[in-house]
Amino acid sequence: NVVLIDGGFLVDEPGVGRCDARPARRRPEPCGSHQLLKALYVPSPLHREHLFIVHVVQEVMDLFRAVLLLDEHSERTLALTAAAIECNAANYTVWHFRRKVLASLNSDLYDELEFTRQHALESPKNYQIWHHRREIVERLNDSTVELALVAEALTDDQKNYHAWSYRQWVVKRFSLWDGELAFVDEMLLLDMRNNSAWNHRWFVIHNMHAVVPADVRAREVQVAAAHIRRAPHNESPWNYLRGYLREGPSSAVDVEPIERMAEEIYAEHPATCIFAANLLVDLHLQANTRDRINKANEILQALAKADTVRAAYWTYRLAQVAKPATA
Repeated sequence: NVVLIDGGFLVDEPGVGRCDARPARRRPEPCGSHQLLKALYVPSPLHREHLFIVHVVQEVMDLFRAVLLLDEHSERTLALTAAAIECNAANYTVWHFRRKVLASLNSDLYDELEFTRQHALESPKNYQIWHHRREIVERLNDSTVELALVAEALTDDQKNYHAWSYRQWVVKRFSLWDGELAFVDEMLLLDMRNNSAWNHRWFVIHNMHAVVPADVRAREVQVAAAHIRRAPHNESPWNYLRGYLREGPSSAVDVEPIERMAEEIYAEHPATCIFAANLLVDLHLQANTRDRINKANEILQALAKADTVRAAYWTYRLAQVAKPATA
């Protein structure tokens, strides 16, 4: 427990759970635009330990607002920001002020990396923590432990958007592309429905190549197809596959085996696998012949009946089908 004593210094006092020595505080006057967090007020029936915590939060934030107005950069204000972060790790102003103090004191930023590591693992979905770490890593120009940290953070939540976003910044900023596809493969083995992993795979491929080579495109299409065969109702690889089919000319990808796969899956699951059906519609319309457009119409009509949740969408698609350009 962090306890504040007179003078604004911070001490650790394990086991404190009473507030007998704390008289009831009056509501502080507003501090104008600098009032960052109103003090918390609770009804008296709350448990005494909870009330003590509320008093601590109030004390910490009162002191923080004061040093913010003074713009005091010192060891004690650095410690105060740590206490304020314990109270509310999502407070952006506290993190911003902490960075200013760190710079003024010329503090050891590797110690700060350890500080943020602990908080990132405790609150892995807190954007402010990841942004703060990014600022520190940028100052250090050292990414040695960053990918390992993200991997550790993703252990508990493999779809953590903030962790994936941070990883993308790290690999792009420091050109750490080697091994990223292998990492994605590992994540997809754990959860093939992980949209974040599929998105990261697309990000890596398209940052490694200004124009994706034909052999890489063909390989990625096969990767998606393999996952589709394992779980035909998994939307993620279908979307990944459609991305490559839409990205370039049809000659860039061998469409025939993909179309056969989609036809087989649609024949086996005509009422449930809308992803196979949707891909077939796209391929039929892309061919733009009378026979293929008629097939697209048939599939869209079937989808409008089978997929009642999205019936209006399929009806809309049906209305948008153009007349064939060739017979």
